[in-house]
Amino acid sequence: MNAGQEVAFVDAMAASQRDIIFAIALRDGDRMIGTTGLHELDFRSRRAIFGLLIGEPSEWNKGYATEATRMVVDYAFGTLNLNRVELEVLENNLGAIRAYEKVGFRREGLLRQDHYVDGAYVNTLVMGILRSEWQPLAATK
Repeated sequence: MNAGQEVAFVDAMAASQRDIIFAIALRDGDRMIGTTGLHELDFRSRRAIFGLLIGEPSEWNKGYATEATRMVVDYAFGTLNLNRVELEVLENNLGAIRAYEKVGFRREGLLRQDHYVDGAYVNTLVMGILRSEWQPLAATK
């Protein structure tokens, strides 16, 4: 995304009734390094789709994705009273998959050759966490 597209995305999310987004910022200097949030909120079925992007590669593999994921999942279940949070992640994004599994997400399915990336088709993993799976994890914090 270029800067204009990023501004348009943030503006659209801010106006949305079905999306909640958060900035991911470093404590030192309060520098924003990414975004995270819940999308397509469905309060009748009590579910949402999780999203996360850390846009600065120099900040990858430092635990920020795990921390942000845990905070948003806690918000989804503890504040919004959702029952399910799901996500999709490219199968070759091992760091993200590891972060999601640390928080309690489970692999639920595979979308075969779902994306075309750098000249090759890549599978997409579908992952989810239920409130009943989160509660024991939340109690151990």
